[in-house]
Amino acid sequence: MVMDEALAPPAGSALVRVRCDDAGWIHRLPPVPDDQVVTVAVGRTEHTRVSDDDLASSGYRIVGPQPSTSLPSAVELLVPGALMAAHPDWWSRVLGVADQAFDLRLGPVQLVMGNHLPVHLGT
Repeated sequence: MVMDEALAPPAGSALVRVRCDDAGWIHRLPPVPDDQVVTVAVGRTEHTRVSDDDLASSGYRIVGPQPSTSLPSAVELLVPGALMAAHPDWWSRVLGVADQAFDLRLGPVQLVMGNHLPVHLGT
């Protein structure tokens, strides 16, 4: 089962949800290694009130609010498979703060979570 190419995330990607009650969510996430960037969709506009310095130094980039209502108290990260494979310790730390993780290699997960990808992919 393959998604529409325009909505296809990088190979082996995962969507990860991290609970947040305020803009301090950024401090619970480990910095992204190798000057790479992980996109973040937020559930509430107040979750975007993170210092630009905190975002830049951590390697996360807010791409906007998730249009669905499924993230009221969470942010959602799109983590590329190559990043997970290259940095398993970092990936383990991300999973340690995650509430949920969705493996986008799985067709049924892609079908259910596909509507969460456009904000991350800029489509």
